Amino acid sequence: MWIVKDSCWFFALHYPEHEVPLSIVSFVFAVPTILISFYLVAKSESRFLLAENLLITLWLCANTGWMASELFAVADGFVTLRKPTDSYGQTQLP
Repeated sequence: MWIVKDSCWFFALHYPEHEVPLSIVSFVFAVPTILISFYLVAKSESRFLLAENLLITLWLCANTGWMASELFAVADGFVTLRKPTDSYGQTQLP
């Protein structure tokens, strides 16, 4: 699931004409992956597995936050898609 999320994230950033559906798909695939990682943390039987699963969960949450900061923006209390930018950070005009 995580590979699909990362692929959709990549293509959403590089193909603005497909940004909306790919952004949604990437977020949809991130949520169950994080939920599964929380489940694995709860079911860890040893301290080592608990630490490993907790670190993986933290990494997944941080990576999802990074993805959300690149794909989505908050404006006036509403979550919207960011405007496409080129590799120099300049907004591309339609």
